[in-house]
Amino acid sequence: MNLKTLVAAFAFIGAPAFAEDLVFSLINNSSQPLTNLYVSLPEVDEWGDDILGVDVLAPGESATVTIADGATVCDYDLQIVMENEATMEGTADLCELNEFTVTDK
Repeated sequence: MNLKTLVAAFAFIGAPAFAEDLVFSLINNSSQPLTNLYVSLPEVDEWGDDILGVDVLAPGESATVTIADGATVCDYDLQIVMENEATMEGTADLCELNEFTVTDK
């Protein structure tokens, strides 16, 4: 399976109705399968649900990720967990991204 569609639907109270979903491609160019993907707003102290769920994104695979949280911001914190339990964290402007590529360090 080379393309998976993943949806993160977060409910935030008071989110404006005009907010658009953020959609980007997650590409695994690392040597390890990706087992978890967590996304949260920078001001939130906890990670959201695992977007990958029970799915695993193998090396060379890509997935379409949709964040439908109703927020009107672009910057999100991302945490990616690989099969070997290595983690990568960072903040990305998801409004500007068409794709987010994971590579080995």
